[in-house]
Amino acid sequence: YANGTLYKGMAPKAEGRMGKVFAQNGFGANDGDIMAAAVDAMQWGADVISLSLGSPGSVDAKLAEFFSNLTKQKNSKGQYPIVTGSAGNAGPFNSTKSQPSVGENVTSVAAAAKSLDDGEPEISFYSSVGPALYQKYGRKRFRRPMGLTALGGDVTTPPGVKDVYEHGIESVKSKDMPPSPSDASDGLHTRMSGTSMSNPMVAGFALLVKQAVSRVLKPGTAAHTFFFDNLPFAVNMILMRSAADMRVPIYFQEAGFV
Repeated sequence: YANGTLYKGMAPKAEGRMGKVFAQNGFGANDGDIMAAAVDAMQWGADVISLSLGSPGSVDAKLAEFFSNLTKQKNSKGQYPIVTGSAGNAGPFNSTKSQPSVGENVTSVAAAAKSLDDGEPEISFYSSVGPALYQKYGRKRFRRPMGLTALGGDVTTPPGVKDVYEHGIESVKSKDMPPSPSDASDGLHTRMSGTSMSNPMVAGFALLVKQAVSRVLKPGTAAHTFFFDNLPFAVNMILMRSAADMRVPIYFQEAGFV
């Protein structure tokens, strides 16, 4: 699908593996299952761990700290993984970002939608907003911005229209998913909106950055050593410096739109 003739993903030649953590009864996922899936990913040698999930929490919440620390552990290939996470869909209110995306070394991904007026990206109204806070200190302390914004689609409710994801992100549909007004005509694809849609895009961009730098920097050089010794941070800095300012507060957009 990611390298098809009709649709092309962010990183068409990347191999993706999914860790199932949500229960079939729809009551969410527990921390243990999420952590176990991350351990599996480390054993696979995952370059990027993409987390389209979350719950309210601080920078030092259990999952936030776990995934932040995971970026400092080498996978089975001997490299540090990049971790991206959905910022959450509880905006536009302050301090609503989800953990684990607010982890200190996790890339928090907000959502944008294309304006119907000029096609330019603008922050989706539902995209969760910072600042994220530490709870372990006696005085209020904010997390440094460490994230990006990507297309996550819009949610609209015009009178008489059932397709609330008309301006959402189209993707392949699970065979177990019931019919929806947002389904494509072929029945194989559907549209949805949220930071769960924007987050995988940034995961794909992170892979491309790592691949590009690997081709340019020569092994054994100081630059190559620095990049791979600080892999998640280095990739994040490249993406953040490349992002476009959306002219909204940093706690909405983080570093900007990619």
